[in-house]
Amino acid sequence: MNSFLQNYFRRFWENGLLFFPFFIGYAETHYRLKFFKPQYYQKFPEVIADVPIRVVKKITRSLPILIIIKDADLFPVVLQKVTVEIIANKEIKSTFEIGEKIQNNYWSKVLKVDLKELTTEQILELKVFFEIKRNNETVIFENDNFKGIKTEFRCYYSENGLPYPPDWFCGEPHFHSNFTSDQVEFGSDIVSTVTLAKAMGMNWFFVTDHSYDLDDAEGNYLKNDKNFPKWTKMLSEANKSDENDFRVIAGEEVSIGNSKRQNVHLLVVNNKKFVAGCGDSAEKWF
Repeated sequence: MNSFLQNYFRRFWENGLLFFPFFIGYAETHYRLKFFKPQYYQKFPEVIADVPIRVVKKITRSLPILIIIKDADLFPVVLQKVTVEIIANKEIKSTFEIGEKIQNNYWSKVLKVDLKELTTEQILELKVFFEIKRNNETVIFENDNFKGIKTEFRCYYSENGLPYPPDWFCGEPHFHSNFTSDQVEFGSDIVSTVTLAKAMGMNWFFVTDHSYDLDDAEGNYLKNDKNFPKWTKMLSEANKSDENDFRVIAGEEVSIGNSKRQNVHLLVVNNKKFVAGCGDSAEKWF
């Protein structure tokens, strides 16, 4: 870790802020170069479940599970139901009947599983099953539908929050929302993320989407829009989710050049003016 990052994180500690590991983004599987079809490509939207790594009983008695379906505008589906299985001191099985046709570019829903029958201070092992219908065929996925990847969910069910001093605030300085959406990755929506973050015992996070995504035209990550509609919407959504008991601070992850003419990333937060940066965006190959 270089001195800049050491000083950067030291300022968080000195001001009573505690870093908490969160998630950055999910893999985009539908982008491909002309004449080339990658191994992970499939004619099906990305289907993803995600869970917090920790849930604090004093904050919530339920486990929030984030469901994301991405690129259903290209491949519409019907999400028939979601079944959640939890193995702990007692097994829990919850089924959520959805029955919704999804044809949006990004769709999400937070499902809540009641944990009142479970004791605290234990690790919960989870499986999330999707029953999805597409083109008159019903398929079942476990946790996600990424090829060649096996995701296992483990969540610690805690009685209390993390043991940090009074007047300290736990948060995440680097989070990508769904306004980061490009050839490589995409993030989760801000509203759903607040729900999961609160359950973990967090108090704040910075929304730091890529600068080269925030200058894109809506619906086309290979085309820029000088009016910055995505930047404007991100600021608005972050502001709506910002509350006194949970702070959501808008920012961006700016791609800039250093003295060695290399691309590096710099987090800028609480700045109302867009800072451009696209050196490693892969929007122009030649």
